[in-house]
Amino acid sequence: MSGHRPQGGRGRQILEWGKNLLIAVLALSAIYLALRTGLYTDWNEAEGGIAGWFTSLFHEPAEPAPSADPARPAAAALPVRIAVYSEGSGRYGAQYDAVLTNTVYDAFSSLLGEALASAGEVRTIPEAHWRDALERPGVYFDYLYEVPLEALSTWLSEDSSPAALEGSARRVLLAQGEGDAVTLYYSNESDGMYYACDTAVSYVGHLRDAVEGYGSNGATFVFEYGAGSGYEGLDPYVMILSAPPAPQIYRGSNPVDLADGAFLSAVQTACGFPVQTSSTYQVRDTVRIRDGNDALSIDKSGEVTFTAGDELIRYPVEDKSAASLIEVCRSLVQATVGTWCGEEAQVTLTGLKEQGDGNWEVTFGYLLNGAAVQLYGDGYAALFRIQDGRIDSYTLRFRHYEGTGEQSLIMRELQAAAAMRAEELGGRELALCYEDSGGESIRAGWVAR
Repeated sequence: MSGHRPQGGRGRQILEWGKNLLIAVLALSAIYLALRTGLYTDWNEAEGGIAGWFTSLFHEPAEPAPSADPARPAAAALPVRIAVYSEGSGRYGAQYDAVLTNTVYDAFSSLLGEALASAGEVRTIPEAHWRDALERPGVYFDYLYEVPLEALSTWLSEDSSPAALEGSARRVLLAQGEGDAVTLYYSNESDGMYYACDTAVSYVGHLRDAVEGYGSNGATFVFEYGAGSGYEGLDPYVMILSAPPAPQIYRGSNPVDLADGAFLSAVQTACGFPVQTSSTYQVRDTVRIRDGNDALSIDKSGEVTFTAGDELIRYPVEDKSAASLIEVCRSLVQATVGTWCGEEAQVTLTGLKEQGDGNWEVTFGYLLNGAAVQLYGDGYAALFRIQDGRIDSYTLRFRHYEGTGEQSLIMRELQAAAAMRAEELGGRELALCYEDSGGESIRAGWVAR
């Protein structure tokens, strides 16, 4: 048996090459482990972002969330409560059930978009007319928070230039008007007024056909109950269903892990900070990232903050329309806290406020199955400040929610109403809310809004 043996010199060369390769691999591994354990603070600060560069060698940079079509911004809010009223069948209500509510909304959103786009002259109406409309064939939408009507029209209309309705509304109603007409009604919580306008939507063949597919599940507004019902003193537009709500218990957690290079790179990319060129360093429990004079901080607590410098405009807001102001913030929210909040949670618009001199404040909050989440502190999941044609600063609060399959024990609405009267909270709205103080168990309870 014969074979070929390598020459001694060549064998030594191969051996030496293998040793060098092994040393290089071990060195890179040591660097990577140092970076993952947060031991790179001083080095990274001095070398201008070398930690991010090395980390990117081992992790694929996260793809940024696709930007929304600027001509058609995505909806930043969906109704959490819907009531469908059909003549002869009664009212069918959906609330505290996101899957059901979204399904019903899908059946009516195109009609609502058509009504908003074709809305005629707006007129104020007395509250009695609003209540009368709620008891006519139609569909009622409650967004929980005020939504600019111009933005709502933009989200739903197929027209490239939907009607520019002024003002905001929390509650919107499509109801049969005179003859074959459908009237758009809405209420504004800020001024306490009620409004109506004619639309191009017809009742026969459109709204009537849509509402007749629903029966009744006992949904009743508080104002429809007679004296002595026990619901006296509640907000008149609280909706009571025959079946009590059964809110799930959720497990809450903080998804921010400063030792996870992949997570940090993903958040950095989602916020528009290039991984390869930004300077990254850690100070105690906070990873700080700089690109030019713009600063991004990722804190161990789950809070991410951004402060704009004066060298570039990272998040321009050129169009001052409500839809555009909301969209530039919504896209960031969806790419960040909306991505890590869990499949059973939603992020919704909670406020758009003008601060004067063209400055704006936009806030978003978490929802769990149609119920608001009161997050520790000021309650918001994201807060943006817009000035001088750009996002000047923002705060994001990362939380992850997962259903446990267990139910929260809550009082029936009648008992909760009695408790509110005892606390002299007459006129307030009874609503389910999840309180999240940063712990693991997130339970629902009644609150007076």
